[in-house]
Amino acid sequence: MIKDFGEAKVYDGTCREASRPVQFLIDQLELLKVARQTKKDYPCLFDDSNLDTVYGILDATKQGHITLRQYREALKTLGVKDFVMDPLGSIDNKITQATFKQEAKAGLANACATFKT
Repeated sequence: MIKDFGEAKVYDGTCREASRPVQFLIDQLELLKVARQTKKDYPCLFDDSNLDTVYGILDATKQGHITLRQYREALKTLGVKDFVMDPLGSIDNKITQATFKQEAKAGLANACATFKT
């Protein structure tokens, strides 16, 4: 998995290419250590561009919304466990990109902040 991670040329929060995957992982672990001590600024490998891409895949016909089912499954796939099950737009079964990104960011922040000591 680490080999694939490095080969994928994953970008960190500063949009710096991870051309040196070992150093990238060390940097991420150091950020995680500081975040654990300060209880803020948790590193997350998903940024706005990643969430835009996920949403774009789900809204392939560019309708300007996704279904509630797509929203829920996408957040689960991203590893978000605790999220608003019926967000803004759920009554009409039309979840906008703004709502999706807001809920994804909140859920990812919670997921990144979870530690077992």
